[in-house]
Formats: sequence, structure tokens, C-alpha cells
Amino acid sequence: MKRNIFKGLLVCGVAVAMAGCSENTWNEDNLDGFEVPSLNTPKRTYIDYTLTSSDYSKLSKLKANRQKAEAAGVLSQLDAVGSNGYFSDVVTARDYIPAWLDSVANTTGSVFKSALVNTTARISYETVADMPVPVTGINGALEFEVSTDDYIAVYSPDELDPEKADYAEAFSPGHPASKYVPQLLKSEFPNATAGEYAYVTYNESLTNPVFGGSTGGDEPEKFELSDVLGSMVKNSPIDANVYVSAICAQGLMVTDKSGTCLAYTGKNFDATPWKVGQQLNLTGKGGSYNGGLQVGSPVYGDVVGTQAVNTVAEEMDAAKWDALTKTYADAKTAGNGILAKYVKVNATIKIDGNYVNFTVAGAENGGGLYQPTQAQKNACADGASVVIEGWALSRGWSNTLNLQLLNIIPVYIDGKAVCEIAEVKKAAAKASRAVADLASTKVNAVYEYNGSAWTVPADVYVLTATDYKQMGVTTLNADQAKKYLPMLFAKEYPYAADGDVKYAVYNNHKCDQLVYNGTEWTINTMTTMSQFVRTKDMSWIYDPTVYVTFETGKSGNFTDENSGKFWKGCVEWVWKNKCVEGLGLDASLWDNWGASDVFTTHGYCWGRGAATQEGYSGASAWYGNLDTKLSTVKKNITEEELNAYFGDVATDANKDQFSELLQKHFAEEVAAGALGMVFPDAKPGTDGIDQEYEISITQYNPSSHQVAIRYRVVAPGKFQFVECESWGLKAE
Repeated sequence: MKRNIFKGLLVCGVAVAMAGCSENTWNEDNLDGFEVPSLNTPKRTYIDYTLTSSDYSKLSKLKANRQKAEAAGVLSQLDAVGSNGYFSDVVTARDYIPAWLDSVANTTGSVFKSALVNTTARISYETVADMPVPVTGINGALEFEVSTDDYIAVYSPDELDPEKADYAEAFSPGHPASKYVPQLLKSEFPNATAGEYAYVTYNESLTNPVFGGSTGGDEPEKFELSDVLGSMVKNSPIDANVYVSAICAQGLMVTDKSGTCLAYTGKNFDATPWKVGQQLNLTGKGGSYNGGLQVGSPVYGDVVGTQAVNTVAEEMDAAKWDALTKTYADAKTAGNGILAKYVKVNATIKIDGNYVNFTVAGAENGGGLYQPTQAQKNACADGASVVIEGWALSRGWSNTLNLQLLNIIPVYIDGKAVCEIAEVKKAAAKASRAVADLASTKVNAVYEYNGSAWTVPADVYVLTATDYKQMGVTTLNADQAKKYLPMLFAKEYPYAADGDVKYAVYNNHKCDQLVYNGTEWTINTMTTMSQFVRTKDMSWIYDPTVYVTFETGKSGNFTDENSGKFWKGCVEWVWKNKCVEGLGLDASLWDNWGASDVFTTHGYCWGRGAATQEGYSGASAWYGNLDTKLSTVKKNITEEELNAYFGDVATDANKDQFSELLQKHFAEEVAAGALGMVFPDAKPGTDGIDQEYEISITQYNPSSHQVAIRYRVVAPGKFQFVECESWGLKAE
């Protein structure tokens, strides 16, 4: 879940997190190069910067950082920062950004090159509080690519002479990756331990290889499947070498290297001669119907051979069924057609006159047998629960069920063939091997070792070539991953529940954790910001301080919202704590101060129409400054009150001591209270680092000048005075 951890700590865009210990001792002892910042600097220069994908990559490759990570035993985690684009609790921004700042500060054109001493760089970046085990495991996964020797072992395990072994350079329905990859991994990595991951690359085909050849005589002419169905154009001529993959009452499902579609003849079609696996030449013209591609006006050539057909069906649940139905419906709406998909689904039959329809438990859409043969109808009794395996090919509709349908031509119902299957004769033994030329695609997969076997983790999604193509990229950088991965997961997991966690694998085996928050998927990182200050030797160090300048105002108006809150907060704090609680004044006077043209004083506070200044510490919400002069207080309260509140110190002879008393009141009490009003969400830090604020104010005594005061957050929204060098004050 993506969180913004500096919400509530924003100070002119600044935020960091620290924790409590005594006056900077932890910081001085544990932060390399740390010096307690001077409290006499009137203004600070800031550079705000957000790390980019390129910055993370460069940072991870710096010699100084790699030496530090190697010494700490976290070099692989540093590499992960470079590829993932975020820090972790092991490789922290605090430890590894300074070297990057040192390097870019010497680069022409860098915003940091002209930074002066005491310049503060406010760097925003991504981090994860606790790196998930699958992320680190997959980032550092073992790598394995299935080789020619591996494919030979899969297809011809008993052939001692590799030169005589039949094989294909791809897994196939009869020799699936799911069966053989775990065996290959166990052989390749015999010493794997539980929890290890492997990133596997192999080829996969939707068709089985056919190995021909004999011990003598003429070799039959090889039947070569075409590669045209998937790219057919409406009304353009089609000439394809195909095999029959399913049969209905009005046409054939035909397959070549590019995919499967319907060859539609119509009511005059005779289904009886046809069998699944027959090879033939097919001509016709490209077309589409109800979102499915089809060959119109087909002319079927002679059957020239047969081949085994063992296409692996995709198991369909309700979500997948609805998603696939929508795909065909969308294609229909767009006037397009898409290839058929081989699926298996649990269905409840609904006989509707001459139509055989069905429902899918939990799905919003139903299904229908497309132009079924008598054999296909006979396998379906009204109300029966059956398993249908076949080719989904187009969108349909049932008025009786009032449901959108996904049309399917079944090959098997309850495991029994409802299309006649052609017999495939085995070839005689041959003197040399056959290498089957299969249309295949490159597949990347992640496997996890559970201590006894390699399995595919259910919560890991590996991006495909199609995914990259749809995104318009060949790889993903960190910024693109944040944009595109949530969109991809929204499509892949439309029924995700709040709190669901999945892992995306891309760019070889880079891994990110994504979490669903009930509305959207997000990469599980936090956006935060840390500060780094340039030292006297022009290097950069981590700076555990939030710097705040409270500006002056004019007639009670401020251009900076926090400044107005602070000075008004000072007056309000004195009213509540010193006038109401201390002197017992009526609290309701605060909202009923008097006429706006009449100067009114109540206790330590005064102003026209409202309290705008106080004499307990000298804070003015009218001017936005601190006026600690005795003469100012004398003008606004009576001599009797002056003596009662301050005693002997309130004399001209002791005016310096009077000013010092007000400064002490302001530093130790008033400003600390007002800070809690301005930053109520400020929290103590973590990991033993002080969360400190250094405020800069304007003091008027005897003339205008800047004063810096340091505070520490000791509880949520509670600030404690640390020191003020200008006034010689320090917490006891």
C-alpha cells in the first residue's frame, strides 16, 4: 500500500522522522560527519529534488556505496535498489544518498553543483519498511534457460544416441513445461534450499510435434502448417495449410501456426467425413462474426495426413469466463474478430428449444454450444452438470436466459470426445533423429523450491511479451512500473479483494509487491523525504533536523500560513495558560475582546477587537515577531499589573534582565506550546534518532534580528525546548 509518511510534518515542503535521546548525542556519535548545526544561521538555502529511476541506478553503482554495502553484506540488496527504484530497511537513503550527492555535486548542470556550505538538500524518494521475502528472493533468483540437451531429454529420455533422438525446441501439450521444468530444476540445482526461487526461460508450443521418417523407401512430403489465420483481413483471400481442431454442424474449427478460427460453410455443411487432427489445405476469404475471426466461403482441400492434437485447455473460473466473454463482446462492438481460445469450464446445461445453452456458477455471462452436432447435443441433458472442453469462438445471446453468452464448439464433454478424433499412425523406426519445427513463443516463469519440489507460486505474475507490447515498451523503468503494473493487475485480477497481495516479475527477474486497497493496485512503497546538508569540506551528510522559518506579518496578515498559525498560537497559548488558568480571567473574553477601534488589555494580552500580542514572552501576532523590550510591555499594561506579573525585574534598571526573562518564557514555554498547535501530527523519530525542529524567528530588541531556537518532538504534537545559542539558553 502506498503511503505518504510525512503527511502532517510538512514544513514548507520539508519532512523527516527522528526519535528521542539527549541533546544530539546519538546524532553526533552515530551519524558520520554530523555536526550540531549552528543556531546563528539566519536563513537556509534549500534544494528540493525527487530521485528518478536513473538516480537509483547510478547510486547503486557508485564505488563508495558498493564498498559500504559489501562490508555490510548487503550488496545484492543495493543492486535491488538500483533496479527496483526504492530503498529498504536494509539499504537506507540515509546511508547511501550522501555518496550520490557528492558525485552529482561535481557534475556540470547539476542543481547541486553551486550549493554553498549549509545548503540543505531535501530529497524525496521511495522506500519499503520491510522488504517482502518473495521480492528479495526473486530479485536474487537462480537463473535457468532450457537448452537443446534438456529438450532432447524431455522428448527422447531413452535414446542413448543424441544424434538419433526426436525432439522439439519447445515444450508442447504432450510434454508440458509444468511437468518437466520441476524435474530439470531439481537436476540443475541439487543443493537448493527451501524458499529459493528460480527464473526459468523456455519455449512453448500449443501443438504437439509429429516425428516422421522410416528405415527405407521414399520419405512422404512433409505437411507444413501455414502462419496466416491470425493475420487475416476481412474480405481478403485466405490460402492456409491447417488441421481440424473441432467440428460443428455448419463448419470446422481449423488451426495453423498462428492460431485457431472457424471455417464457416452453413447449413449445407456435411460434418460426417471430418475428424479432429486431419490435415488439409483451406481457401476462402477473411471475415468475422460476433467478435470471432472466421474463414468465409471455405473450400476444403483433400485430407493429406493426420496429426495428434493435444491442446492444453485453460481452466475457466467465473472471473475468467466473464473476462473472456467481454473480450469477444468488445471485439464485436468494434467490428473486429479475434482468434478462438481453447478452454475447459464447469457448466449447468439449459436446453432452450433447439439451442443448448449453459450457465457457469458465479459468472455474469452464460455459454452456448455453437451449431452443435447430434453427438454434442446427446451429451447434454437439461439441468446436467458437465465439464465442457473446447474452442470458445464468439459472443452470443439468449433471450430465454436473458444472458450474454460465450459460444463454444466442444471437443470433449465430461472427458468423452464429442468430435471424432483421427487415428495417428506411428512412423517406423528411423536411422536419424527428427527435429520438429513447431511454432512457439518464449516464456519466462518463476518457480519456488518448497524443500522437496519446485512449484509455480500462485501469487506471482510474470509479464509476457504481449504485456510489454500493450504497454508500448520493451522494459519497464521504476516510473513506468508504478504507472503500468497497477493497470495490468486491474485487468488480470478484476475480482481482487481489499488487502490482496500479488508479485509482478519483469525486466528479467525484477520483482515488485503490489497490494490491492479495495479501489486500486499500488506498488507497496512509501514516499518519504530526508534532508542532507553540505558541510564545510563540501561533502554531504544526513541532517536529522526540520528547519522552519516563521515570517513576519503586517497588521495580523501573513503570506505564509504556518507563520500566521505560529504567532497567533503564541498569543492564544499565553491567554489559555497564563491569563485564564494562571490569573483566573474569564475564558469567554477571548471571543468577546471588544470593539475593533478600541485598544483593550486583559491580563498579559492586548489588541483592538482581538488579542494580537502578549507580554508574558513578547510574541506579536500583529507584527509576526518577538518584542521583549520592557518599554513595549509598559505601554500596554498598567504599572500595578506590571509589578504583580514581573516584580522587581520590571524596572528600567533591570531592563536587560526583563528581556532575558521574556526570552526564557518564549523559548521554554510559549513557542513550544505554539509549535504543537502548528504541527499537531509531528511524531518522535525512530531508530534512536532525534526528531528535532529548528525554528528561526525575528526578535525586536533593540532592533530587528534573527534568532534560531531548537526543539525536540517528545510525544505526538508535543515539543520540548533544547537550546538557543543566541540567548545562551539550554535545556537543563
